[in-house]
Amino acid sequence: MRAWIITKDHLFETDTETSDCAGTVGPAGVTDDQEALLSPGKKLPEGIERRAFRMYDDDGVLCFSGRAIYDKPDEGSEPDEDALVGPLMDFGRAYAGACRIKWHGRPEWESIYIY
Repeated sequence: MRAWIITKDHLFETDTETSDCAGTVGPAGVTDDQEALLSPGKKLPEGIERRAFRMYDDDGVLCFSGRAIYDKPDEGSEPDEDALVGPLMDFGRAYAGACRIKWHGRPEWESIYIY
């Protein structure tokens, strides 16, 4: 399972000609149940983890903040690659040229995609 939501569009705050992407959910096909689990404080089922992320462009400008849910990895391992880069590849890269995603409390999960 994986799903994500954009909770803050930092680009919209600085460029009023863009549309506000806060509330955008992905990837395509996310169910209502998955979307509900993205809410902070919502009790998560066993085996699911929720974590905040931030996406940046290649100049280090903060583009988006959000939250994601994913299958909790086994002790000592990381979530699968799709979960770690999902928001970036599904949305941030195409929409705003974001190329870096950082995860709250997990600096070792940072992913960079320069294209």
